[in-house]
Amino acid sequence: MKQNKCYTITVFLLIGGSLLFNLLACSSAFCDIYTIHIYRLLSDIWGRVFALFPFAMGEILMYLGALLIILTIIIALLLIILWKKQGYRRFAQGFLKSMLVTVLSVVLIYTLHWVIPYRSSLLGSGNTYLMESSASSASNSDAPSNRYTVRELGLLRSYIVENLNECCLTVPRDEEGHVIYPSTDSMQAEVTKAMQGISDEFPRLTGYYPPMKTALCSDVLDWMGIGGYTYPYTMEITINQYVSYLYYPTLISHEAAHHQGYYQENEANFLSYLGCSRSEDPILRYSAYLYIYSYIDSDYFQALSESVTDPSELKNYGDDVLPQVWTDDWEAFMKSEEIYEADSHPLEEFSDTASDVAEVGWDTQADIIQENGYDGVVELMLNYYDGILY
Repeated sequence: MKQNKCYTITVFLLIGGSLLFNLLACSSAFCDIYTIHIYRLLSDIWGRVFALFPFAMGEILMYLGALLIILTIIIALLLIILWKKQGYRRFAQGFLKSMLVTVLSVVLIYTLHWVIPYRSSLLGSGNTYLMESSASSASNSDAPSNRYTVRELGLLRSYIVENLNECCLTVPRDEEGHVIYPSTDSMQAEVTKAMQGISDEFPRLTGYYPPMKTALCSDVLDWMGIGGYTYPYTMEITINQYVSYLYYPTLISHEAAHHQGYYQENEANFLSYLGCSRSEDPILRYSAYLYIYSYIDSDYFQALSESVTDPSELKNYGDDVLPQVWTDDWEAFMKSEEIYEADSHPLEEFSDTASDVAEVGWDTQADIIQENGYDGVVELMLNYYDGILY
């Protein structure tokens, strides 16, 4: 009787806690305060605890979770069939009650570790000047804000191209002209230093940065077009080992921004660019400008195409980027392909299925996060450099 009472209280506390915090999360002011003072403490503690595991514990938990779901369905179906068996009925009821507590705990942790930080104000309440035109882009998240002209977007693109070309000429190369990349551990250390280097503007970037872990099933992530993810239940950052080395710094800095409480994709992209572009490490700077170029160039070309009357005016578009940039990009991609081909992939027959599932997932995510998606970084870039470049 006492056990049933404790169980009931536990269930109601978990449900009540989840409902309460989800209601409080409707206030961005609450989310800001929580993320700064509570979430960062939780992420530091959980990050340090799970850093003790040499493998991605979160990935293991995902697989166990999938098995538990299957097992729960089987046990529930058998319960219907074997209801009259008192021993099995007692076992099944106990198992299902435990699963209910587990599910409710998962919901509460997800709320505390992801929902509330995600709903905090863009880039933190102290940087609202970067948010001025975010509402104007909500109606068309695939294009830059109407607050900015084609000329201003072009000036931003020119600034990125200039720095991209400079990085291309200054990165370390071997005798054959191939880019020399440091070890992944070294890049992780430089990324941590780079992100902490802009913490005076974005205070959440102070604190503990956990070691990046390699996904056990990196090939599945690769088929789904996922470079990495931040797992809210263990606060681990897990990376697809087959990503390009030239993309690696911006990928892990993007995930590091998530870990520090910047969970919206546009702000993580922006902070990744800003931190890496200011780094003393030439590879980080090269990665930052090459990554952000793709977003800005896409929007600028779209805007430019709509503004010109004669398509021939676009004939030499893109010639201002050094050809060596694209050579470096291609070589880095091919190197990642070589690493992929060197490994065995027993689940490769399901690669098309994984890709199809991922496509639905990406489309759904884009519909949900709208202007705060990955492409929204162009808006933040335009706002940030307003008054500096134009």
